[in-house]
Amino acid sequence: MNQNTPLWSAIYYGRTMEASVREGILTEFIQRHGSEVRNMLYTEFNLEDAREVWEEEAREDGLRQGRAEGADRILTELVIKKPRRGKSLEAIAGELETSVGKIRDIHGFVAPFAPDYDLEAIFTAMGKIDK
Repeated sequence: MNQNTPLWSAIYYGRTMEASVREGILTEFIQRHGSEVRNMLYTEFNLEDAREVWEEEAREDGLRQGRAEGADRILTELVIKKPRRGKSLEAIAGELETSVGKIRDIHGFVAPFAPDYDLEAIFTAMGKIDK
């Protein structure tokens, strides 16, 4: 097998990617996209197929992000409502099965928005912190 064959190239680049991960070079990129790179090395690259894969990954990332943001919104709303009903932060954490520290952080973040607790303003401020 000479160095110009696709199989040799695939083996070479596969080993190069493995060495890069061991050395901490492009580790995150290779972990996220390594299988795509290997597949492209072993098969003929097809831009349309690649585009479909990228779009599917983007949809999945969007769904994960949306679910996480939705969960954050629900938790924030509950942290606003429950103290109004006389619940302590410790009791809220127990009911919501999360840490007291997380509940305390959320409560501290929303406190400046009292007494109205404008949820859109709170979520807008949260979005600015996440970015």
